[in-house]
Amino acid sequence: MEKEMLFCCAVALITAFSCLFLRESRLAALALLAALAGGALILLRILPHLQLLFAAFRAFAADCGLEGYYFTLVLKCIGIAYLAEFTAELCRDAAQGALALKVQLAGKLSVLLLALPLLAAVTATVAGLL
Repeated sequence: MEKEMLFCCAVALITAFSCLFLRESRLAALALLAALAGGALILLRILPHLQLLFAAFRAFAADCGLEGYYFTLVLKCIGIAYLAEFTAELCRDAAQGALALKVQLAGKLSVLLLALPLLAAVTATVAGLL
């Protein structure tokens, strides 16, 4: 994974300097495309490692005795949060700050709605203990 991190950092730095040069040359559209391409390259490079991460999460859930339904809910919430943040950052890169805020709000509301059954189960468990 260390090689992957070095690769991601190198791509990010090359992309950042390329975008800076392109913006200074009054080629803002190309700078945006370069930023998107750099981000996509990094994302494609780290995607295979997600399988290892999910396997570790499944092992953790099995060790803790978590039910599959609740574990899936937690993973979906994490996925939505990361997707919303990634999309919002892309919007900010495109100088669309207001759109980025709306994407973040939609992500937060989606996580909240998705987590309602989990919140209800925790509340019922705590009420049963009292």
